[in-house]
Amino acid sequence: MKLTREKQETIDLNYQGVTINIFSFPDNGIDCEKTVLKFINSASFQVECTRDYIQKKPEENREKYLKPPFNLEELSFSDFKNYTKKGLCDFFDGYVNGEWNTNDRKDFVIIWEELKAKISEFSDDFSFYLISLDWFDTELNRKNPESADKRLREPEFWVYGYYFLFIGISDAQKELAFIVMFYE
Repeated sequence: MKLTREKQETIDLNYQGVTINIFSFPDNGIDCEKTVLKFINSASFQVECTRDYIQKKPEENREKYLKPPFNLEELSFSDFKNYTKKGLCDFFDGYVNGEWNTNDRKDFVIIWEELKAKISEFSDDFSFYLISLDWFDTELNRKNPESADKRLREPEFWVYGYYFLFIGISDAQKELAFIVMFYE
């Protein structure tokens, strides 16, 4: 599938941030399972979903930036959970109520409310595929590196307080939204 990046937006507050990339695609009837896995292992993802200011750096300097906590080629479609637009918003509205440092929670609420406003602009026919670092046993991986989960990238997974990667697909709109939400 040929993807064309239409825009990139970022939201940042202290050590928390969001990167939103919107792509268009020309064809109908995409297979979501194949599309999600193919996309996260594609040049479109590895290059075009990197923040624009990092892309502008010389190639040798790009390696100095923090990578995702996942070994993307090791992920399967079953590692992602599927949500409607409302279901995704409900998930994050609930996530806000977890255990937080007071200042971190305030920052997350600000970031999430801004992202939620952007997600509300998407059409209702978007299907979202979400994966969270919280769904993996990172503590076990730290203690037992020889039996570590191969889906996690070390040492990157140690650094993030949270990391969400989600892909929204609308066949009707011919759009793919790739969003990363993180706390480093």
